[in-house]
Amino acid sequence: MRALTKLAKRLRRIRKKQGLSHAALADRARLTKAYVIRLEGEQQDPRLSVVERLAKSLRDTIGKLVD
Repeated sequence: MRALTKLAKRLRRIRKKQGLSHAALADRARLTKAYVIRLEGEQQDPRLSVVERLAKSLRDTIGKLVD
């Protein structure tokens, strides 16, 4: 499985488990809602700094998102 696919699936799973909307996660990570949707749809290849912000926003580690 590609790293982007893993990231997209795990991001969606963790976001939903925490009861967050796309907009809520975007606000926490200082991203746009559209960007988060594109990430989950595997239409956006994020920089490492974005993955780090997402992990912090979800109170998780980068490894959990991409491992």
